[in-house]
Amino acid sequence: MRAVKENISSDNNKSTIIVVGMIPPPINGNAIICEIVSNFFSECGIDVISLNTSAGFNRPRSMYILIRAFNYFKAILSMFKYVFRYNRSVLVNINGDLGIIFSISAVLFARLLGYKVFMYHHSSRYTLRKSWLGSVLVFLGGSRALHVLCSDIMARDMATLYQAARHFLVIDNSAFVKPKENSVIYRRSPRRIGFISNLSVGKGLDITFDVLRSLRGRVDIDWSLVVAGRTSDRCTEAVIQSAKCEFGSDLEFRGAVLGEEKEKFFQDIEILLFPSTYKHETQSLVVPEAQSYAIPVIAHDHAYIRTLFLHGGWDAIKPGVGFVKQASDIIVRLTEYSVEYERASCIALSNFLESHNKGRLQLQTLALLVSGSPLLKTTEIVFH
Repeated sequence: MRAVKENISSDNNKSTIIVVGMIPPPINGNAIICEIVSNFFSECGIDVISLNTSAGFNRPRSMYILIRAFNYFKAILSMFKYVFRYNRSVLVNINGDLGIIFSISAVLFARLLGYKVFMYHHSSRYTLRKSWLGSVLVFLGGSRALHVLCSDIMARDMATLYQAARHFLVIDNSAFVKPKENSVIYRRSPRRIGFISNLSVGKGLDITFDVLRSLRGRVDIDWSLVVAGRTSDRCTEAVIQSAKCEFGSDLEFRGAVLGEEKEKFFQDIEILLFPSTYKHETQSLVVPEAQSYAIPVIAHDHAYIRTLFLHGGWDAIKPGVGFVKQASDIIVRLTEYSVEYERASCIALSNFLESHNKGRLQLQTLALLVSGSPLLKTTEIVFH
């Protein structure tokens, strides 16, 4: 990190980057990564102009769209304001679905005004299958644009689908989770299950309840489930209320957790379930965060989540009717064989630390590229 700062600060003319994207609130992976990257650039001595495109939460859809459109309009106006800055860049955090139209507008004006263009892709919606809006985005970004993604597989998918995209940098999501080696608690067996996310059926809340139901019917053990997160709709609230009536004291609902409350959540659980089929999922931040506490994770093999399980500890299972049984079998086995559980915990932490360290190096590479460092020249495809 010190070497990066020294290299960037060695040039008397300070580099400027406009970061276009959501900043918390609301709390989601896209916004968290955008904020961390912006702060990292500032720490490296780069002049950062953060342009928040968030519309908050719990707004009517029409109002949400209007606010986001206005925020992107302000972001584009800001590009004109800083157009005469030295070594200027724009980093656009790309939206999914029709929200990508906002991203396209920001990328278009950044290129027309002569900015270096960086695009951070937070959605698998247009990398798992080709999208005409994705094609427009890549075309307007130009062949010199740098595309930042969470995994080698995601980069290869994008390179295959969009031939106009030529420069890639992979930053594993583990880079955005702080190591917690000194506070890691090695548990003996996974009897206390955890689930944390923005709560919705798409994130796998209903499947998590199915796993608890399966465990209670198979083994005479006092299983419990701790659920944390903000509910996203009335349907989800109804699912939670029904589960509370069914599971009673075996289900603990903590709502949204931050800071010390979030740390306590991870310290209180022994295995994490993450059966997400969310349409924009890439790797998630929840999985590496659990791994940083040496907590094994059982997840859906969806999008690019599998890339977080380098050496095991535990695994990503294909979505479908067999997930509940397979997940239950794994939890029962880890409960009966504590040595296997302890080994899974060690591997989970090892996975995280390896991915985190590589990701931080790539984050430094991104800062050097933004600064125009002569030490780095991008090739056609840059992998970690």
